[in-house]
This record gives sequence, C-alpha cells and structure tokens, in this order.
Amino acid sequence: TVQSGDLDAILSQNGFGRSDVVSARVDSVRVDRLSAPALREAELFLGTDAEGPLVGRVAFQPNGAASVVDDTRRTVTGAVRSGAETLFGRFQVGDPRNIPDSGGRVRAVVYYRLEVEGV
Repeated sequence: TVQSGDLDAILSQNGFGRSDVVSARVDSVRVDRLSAPALREAELFLGTDAEGPLVGRVAFQPNGAASVVDDTRRTVTGAVRSGAETLFGRFQVGDPRNIPDSGGRVRAVVYYRLEVEGV
C-alpha cells in the first residue's frame, strides 16, 4: 500500500497547479523494514511501474539497520508535471523462507523539493 499526500491539493491550497511546477527533485528516500526481515534491496519509481523515473535505491545488510536512506538527488520534473501520483516498488529478498506468512511490510518516505512559478 502506498500512502502519499495529495500533491494537487497541496499545490491548490497555495494557489498553484502542476503546470506551475518548474522544477521537482527528490532530495532523499528513507525505506523502513517494518516486517520484512528477508528484504535485501528496494527500488522505488515515481509512477505506476518501473518505467517511471527512479527515485530511490537502497540495500539492506543482513541483521543490519531497519532503515536505510538514499540521499541521491534525482530530477522528476517531467513526471510531476505530467501527473504522477504513486510510487512503484521493486523488491529483492534474501531467503524467501524468511518472509512471514502474512507477507512483509515496508514503508518508504520520499522527500521532494518543488519550485513553482505562477502569476
């Protein structure tokens, strides 16, 4: 499940729309293993599939930290202006036998920097 703030609503509250976005970039992405002990790598893309721009790539160490940050700045202006609203995740696991019967839960927090220009 991907939860996100409604960018359109945030822009509208401030008197802007997506067409006013002149620059959008991802400053960082934090990925938390909530209940996914077998998770080794995660890639996140802005959009509904892996064709969208990559916004984050992290690797977990076995028995390592539950949270990993990718602070690579990536430009996503085109995707934001064109209406992208969701994240698509692609995950790699170590030993699949370590995946809980109920599946695994991961949380990703993406920090964006937007610049807008309007009348």
